[in-house]
Amino acid sequence: MEVFFYCNYSNSKRGFLLTKLYSHGLDTVSLFNSQDKGEQLVDRFFSYDCFRILWMDIAKDESTFFRPEAEKSFFGIRGLTGTISDRKGYLNMAFLAENEEKEVMEALVRGILYDTHGFSKKVFSALSVGGKNGYELDTEKFEKIIDSVVNTEAEGFPLNIKPVCTTSRDLLKLGVYVGSWEDAYTKLGPDLIWKIKPRQAINEDTYRKLFNQQ
Repeated sequence: MEVFFYCNYSNSKRGFLLTKLYSHGLDTVSLFNSQDKGEQLVDRFFSYDCFRILWMDIAKDESTFFRPEAEKSFFGIRGLTGTISDRKGYLNMAFLAENEEKEVMEALVRGILYDTHGFSKKVFSALSVGGKNGYELDTEKFEKIIDSVVNTEAEGFPLNIKPVCTTSRDLLKLGVYVGSWEDAYTKLGPDLIWKIKPRQAINEDTYRKLFNQQ
């Protein structure tokens, strides 16, 4: 599973910086001209303030409307706040999973959404100011956090996730959009598919009520 951070903190000299988690830790990455559809979605998610949360599968063939075959799974969450080395921090995160990791991805997403505040607090505790990127991650601690979240029993989860995609609209598992759906769906694909809002696309007020977020 690939993990991306788009992070900033008070008095940072570099501002928001995109990094990717490697075996040796975080390192800067540019996705601007990537030909990988997953990385393109990560780039759009961080670049445009359209979705607070986006969870969806990525189709192998974007022209296939009925029964699309998924290539990867994506989950992104924006607007997490906390403390990084006694400074106010801002964090956006994205995950990319291969098909064989889909069950792990679903467990991770359920765990994060079940207790977003708790997840955010734990991730910020693994971040610190410093290093060549301006912020560093305790990778061992972060891996333990992810394992813990994956193994969380998300009782009473308020979403009914379809196991099979009948149409490409079912690729979207959850979209918490900022502003209006009309502004958000343009980043997902053609009008023909997304113009009519699917039930799994909700605004921030509905999200807060469903998941007891403050």
